[in-house]
Amino acid sequence: MEPPPKERDGLEFCRTFHPGRETIDYNNHVNVGYYGILFEQAAQAVFPRFDLSGDYKARTNHALFATESHVVFKKEIFESQAVDVYLRMVDLTDKALHVMFLMLLRDDPDPAATQEVLYLHVSLTDRKVVPLEAKTLATLEDLKARQQRFPLRLPVGQAIGLRRGRRG
Repeated sequence: MEPPPKERDGLEFCRTFHPGRETIDYNNHVNVGYYGILFEQAAQAVFPRFDLSGDYKARTNHALFATESHVVFKKEIFESQAVDVYLRMVDLTDKALHVMFLMLLRDDPDPAATQEVLYLHVSLTDRKVVPLEAKTLATLEDLKARQQRFPLRLPVGQAIGLRRGRRG
């Protein structure tokens, strides 16, 4: 049995992956498209802990919709490496969550990849943004407060663009 991942500066552990051969591209590392799948599977693993699951949807007819996402690739991930994914609550309101997922190789303190996501809390009846249930919001606010004791040493809200030197 594999040992559990290390505690990481107040981050909320989501799950561990060992990328299979089907995720590997011709550069012999995890293909760009699979990062989105792995990050989504991590979200599906962690959100039920905060009452944001299929049961929540069935009870409230509300769900989280991802409205914006930004992935940053920092290091290669190779087949079968132990990759742990963590969640950081960056910010939230009663209707929206700004989260960052961090993908870390088991024995490396620096992220291999990150994904920032803006989620809106949506009524499935009329497809409008609505407030979270008070109990769920309180649980998420507690997570954010616990995590804020640990500084986030990563840029948040980055824009994509080219860096130009003197030669253009």
